[in-house]
Amino acid sequence: MWNGTPCPDLEPTEKFPGGITNGAEWYVVYGGMQDYNYVYTNCYEITLELGCVKFPFADQLPKYWEDNQEALLSFIEQVLQITRLQWTLLILQLSVDIVRGTWTCYGSDIILAQL
Repeated sequence: MWNGTPCPDLEPTEKFPGGITNGAEWYVVYGGMQDYNYVYTNCYEITLELGCVKFPFADQLPKYWEDNQEALLSFIEQVLQITRLQWTLLILQLSVDIVRGTWTCYGSDIILAQL
């Protein structure tokens, strides 16, 4: 898929520039978990299409892992870095709030301490 022609045997005219597609342009899923989580929990979900076959046979799964292991682990590393950065920024903001004399619990109306 990375070369921009994901499934030449199944869909010879289909092209993904740079190996990436906008899922909504490819096919639409109404009312899926991605919509629900984005709207109601402020979480962002992604779908990774790793091959042309939706339900590969079990004996093909090790090949999918071999082909995608490095990219998937790299993706997880990037998510962890972003998470660490968000925690660092939150801690810095809390430190600034403590110095200013106000320390609030973000995401709610509860004031934990008023200095």
